[in-house]
Amino acid sequence: DSVLIAVSNSGSTIDINEVAQRAAQSKATTIALTNHARSRLTKNVDITLLAGSSSDYPLAGGSALSVITLIAIIECLFETIVSMDPKRAEALVTTAESVLKRLY
Repeated sequence: DSVLIAVSNSGSTIDINEVAQRAAQSKATTIALTNHARSRLTKNVDITLLAGSSSDYPLAGGSALSVITLIAIIECLFETIVSMDPKRAEALVTTAESVLKRLY
């Protein structure tokens, strides 16, 4: 069984929404990790995990707190997966390297 965890602060990123739609079409379980409950992404996934709220504290520098929360959750997921099956660490590194190629 395949699972996609789509991470987007706003839930409206075009690329991540396209990937989530393709994953759903291929019958993968889709999970959104976002800060906005009413986003395009949350409407198109099986499970929504809210990392924070859509309104940050005024002194937190905009969405900085929300983004930091997302990063912390991703790190926890990574550590949990690797601790459960160390062989998956190599697959996760390969995935990370493929994403890095998309950076400009």
